[in-house]
Amino acid sequence: MHIPVWFFLLLLLTAALPVTTPGLIGFGVGWVVARRRVRAGGARAFKWCTLVLAPFWLAGAAFGGWWISVNMADDAKRARMHYQVKEATVIDGVDIPAGAWVSRDGDNGPLRGVEPPKGTTLALDGATWRGEVRFASSFNGPRRQISYAFLAADAVIDGIPCRGEERVDFTSNDRAAEELWSCTLSREQTVDATIEDPTGASRVQSFACRAGMEIEMQTDRRRELGKCTLAAPATFGGVTCAEGAELKMVTARLNACTLAKQARFGPIDLPAGSFVNYVAAKPSWFRLSPTGPALDGFGLSLPPGTYVKFCFHAEKLESLTVDRAAYVTVAELKLTGEIEFDCDQSQSSPFRSGTLFDDSIVGGKQRQRGEVVSQEDLSPK
Repeated sequence: MHIPVWFFLLLLLTAALPVTTPGLIGFGVGWVVARRRVRAGGARAFKWCTLVLAPFWLAGAAFGGWWISVNMADDAKRARMHYQVKEATVIDGVDIPAGAWVSRDGDNGPLRGVEPPKGTTLALDGATWRGEVRFASSFNGPRRQISYAFLAADAVIDGIPCRGEERVDFTSNDRAAEELWSCTLSREQTVDATIEDPTGASRVQSFACRAGMEIEMQTDRRRELGKCTLAAPATFGGVTCAEGAELKMVTARLNACTLAKQARFGPIDLPAGSFVNYVAAKPSWFRLSPTGPALDGFGLSLPPGTYVKFCFHAEKLESLTVDRAAYVTVAELKLTGEIEFDCDQSQSSPFRSGTLFDDSIVGGKQRQRGEVVSQEDLSPK
């Protein structure tokens, strides 16, 4: 955003008013006193000081007055957009109790939020809500759709048991009522989701989700599971996701989970406890369990907790992230932290750069621990 120089100058003049105001008054008084005492030289000096300072003071005072009026207008507008109702009323189809604070878009604009008086609740959609209830910007039905709110007590929403005193989020749609997007489960719940296999065939599978944990529905598939903490293992083909770990699905495919047992992930077999992530059903990245065993793969020995990212749509290494207390031996060097590789098939060596785990001789030169070395450094010059 470009702010003109004159704006800053006027702002400085306004900020200088506590100095220029007494100065202008002092010069003006000096001018009058000097004239009365018939001191021509002094009067002339005070006169010119007053005439020189007056335009700067006027500019600062005018800009300051304008600034105050603008802020007063904004405050008045905000007061019309956020106010307390004295009597029970109905706005956009929502019954609002007396004493509630109301937020709207513009003067008498659409309802954006309602906060019932402290200690009271707002009854809406068969549930009771406490604190502020926020509404979506769209208005497609007989009343505003909830965007998010906090439950005052346990409630079943769209067939999902949600725990009281927790936030509930909704997705807006073209129907009259909002649909649940996420909440905290008040009890264990079985939720269905459509699963597609690599051939494109689909089936409906049930998942047990753990109580007391957040559940999230898919935004593009009405009332289908998107994310939850599993109360029992769940199997997708050759991948079994662990009980007690978070499962995430996107567009009818497994997106992420923690392995309950060894499974094939691209070109490598991962041990139980590894966290895996897929993009469009293709392996994207994984992280070994920090308490699990080391893993031999890609010609390397990967220590526990290592994060491994694949090249885009290719089962080749793009990067490793290793705990600073551990290392991976690459090109006969002990490297730690982030280690990058080249996805370009034309490169003779996939290694690009990494951080030295200890003092090393690199390309015939002594290098210190913590220095970043690259493929170019490996050859002596």
